[in-house]
Amino acid sequence: MKRILTVLLILPGPMSAPNAQADWPQLLGPKRDGHASKGVQIIQTIEAAGVKEVWSRNIGRGFAGPAVSGGILILHHRLGVEDVVEAMSTKTGKTIWKDKYPAEYRDGFGFDPGPRAVPTIDAGRVYTHGAQGRLICWNIKTGKRVWEIQTKKVFQSPKGYFGRACSPVIAGKVLMLQIGAPGNGIVGFDKTTGKKLWAATEHEAGYSSPIVAKLNGKIVGIFLTREGLVILDVSDGKVLVRRRFRSDLDATVNAATPVIRGNQVFLSAEYDVGAIMFEVGKSWSFKKIWQSERALSNHYSTSVRIGDYLYGFHGRQETGQRLRCVAWATGKVMWESPDIPAG
Repeated sequence: MKRILTVLLILPGPMSAPNAQADWPQLLGPKRDGHASKGVQIIQTIEAAGVKEVWSRNIGRGFAGPAVSGGILILHHRLGVEDVVEAMSTKTGKTIWKDKYPAEYRDGFGFDPGPRAVPTIDAGRVYTHGAQGRLICWNIKTGKRVWEIQTKKVFQSPKGYFGRACSPVIAGKVLMLQIGAPGNGIVGFDKTTGKKLWAATEHEAGYSSPIVAKLNGKIVGIFLTREGLVILDVSDGKVLVRRRFRSDLDATVNAATPVIRGNQVFLSAEYDVGAIMFEVGKSWSFKKIWQSERALSNHYSTSVRIGDYLYGFHGRQETGQRLRCVAWATGKVMWESPDIPAG
């Protein structure tokens, strides 16, 4: 299978210098909510925007999208029997630096064996998480490895159905990751040294990546593990809220990232799970606002909130999905379109 990375330029106007507003430094963008920074031009249609191709490159295998910061694009992909982390110029597509290591992961279902997790860029460093569990911190300008942990070996983390897929998230000095190992379901690392700071839960890892938010005056990490919801204090890993949210089937796939608005949190998953909207109280209470198996079941892709509505793909990949608009407050389906294939 051939993958192509293509960069497009919106015309008219010359190509400008790198703009921090246009950075996409992690999964789901600057705030992990599917939104670009304010001031970034949004393309409604390619034809109307006047777009031309600037450069394109053949790339390796994997499900991991790129991350971009300061004119540098970071791609984690698989070429043959090696995983490659590569920094490219967003202007030219030329390689600035690249490094590689043996790709040990083999997919038990015959799917793509490449990396699953989008790199995370923070304060001049890049963090990558491979399908076999190798977590590496890189200097974004030089490609030097700052630190490295083989989580499969250190924590005995299980492969699961489809390998390790969690994209690292950073809050202050703490890097958080679903590991899914006994006693190390979720682990907080010092982002500068890789030192383990704390661990929480016995949960196996899902395929969802966490978000960071401020609730009740605390900076918290919000996770959807294979078992369900976990909200924890990023400073010490103390679990503040825990709630089962998973299929009764063994083949559960919790893959969509939680979506937050104020103190309200939205979760969604497939395999007869559906969606839930709840509110976190001042004493870390859990108040359900609505729950439905038929409103918006995200198999893989995370829904995006715009104003009072959620937009996301409903249904299983194998049976066909539909793009839906759902009211945030009630879960009411406002409209759906079967004509837009899931991504």
